[in-house]
Amino acid sequence: MSLNINALPVSIGNIVNEFNTAPTTVGTAIVAYSLSVAGFVMLGGKLGQKFGSLRIFQIATVLLLIAMVIMTFSTSHDIMVGAQLIAGLAVAAIVPSLVVLIGRGKAPPSGIWGQPIPIKNSMIRPYLISNRPL
Repeated sequence: MSLNINALPVSIGNIVNEFNTAPTTVGTAIVAYSLSVAGFVMLGGKLGQKFGSLRIFQIATVLLLIAMVIMTFSTSHDIMVGAQLIAGLAVAAIVPSLVVLIGRGKAPPSGIWGQPIPIKNSMIRPYLISNRPL
């Protein structure tokens, strides 16, 4: 979620030039994404309860992929804002489903994916494997 919010402000200049539009229009896309996530995250959780978290996670991930492809190849600012809105709705379903899947042990905690391996682990691991002091 934060990647999408952080990537657009960096690209505002290029998007404004490409679409020949006002910077506030790009800001509207950011707001559309953020508000749709915030406004519909509870609905995403309820959908997960009703239809199954794994199924909702899979469907929403595909929907997010489609929205990002549309965003990437959008030819106007209206399509860009619509794609951001769809992406926000998809993320609103992904977040609660992922929390449930992590809680059930069906997915690794997301912090592991983005966390670098600390240096001390690389120092301790040889000791554990060789069973000899460093």
